[in-house]
Amino acid sequence: MGRRRKRKNKIEYVYIPPKVEYVYNSDYNLKVDTSLIKNGGLGLFALEDIPKGVLLGEYIGEKKHTSQATLSCYCLSLDSDYYIDAYEYPRCVFGMINDCRFSDYDYNCKFEVYQDKAEVWSISDITANSELYLNYGDEYWRYR
Repeated sequence: MGRRRKRKNKIEYVYIPPKVEYVYNSDYNLKVDTSLIKNGGLGLFALEDIPKGVLLGEYIGEKKHTSQATLSCYCLSLDSDYYIDAYEYPRCVFGMINDCRFSDYDYNCKFEVYQDKAEVWSISDITANSELYLNYGDEYWRYR
């Protein structure tokens, strides 16, 4: 008679997604959530009314020289030989603002770009629970 092999207990695999962290560097109450743009991924939403013409915050990330290559799509060129790459986590919450160029939505924010930093400003009144949108520029869309 053959020997019976003892069965090992199967360990059930449970996937635990990584914790995604954002830097909320704004005086306004904002939240990252599913974008209203079809296939837009995540977007940034105002949780309170925001008036036109106010500084929402600075676009922060790793400052890199233009000679440094990157595969990131969270890059913003400065008015110098540098750019800001907000790809790494914790990611700047402003990296989650979508461009609404090919949608029915309108821009309500803009970048103010300087030699050493970039800021996000409101260009219209933004009501609570609205998604924030800004123009990425023609250069961004040229290679998409």
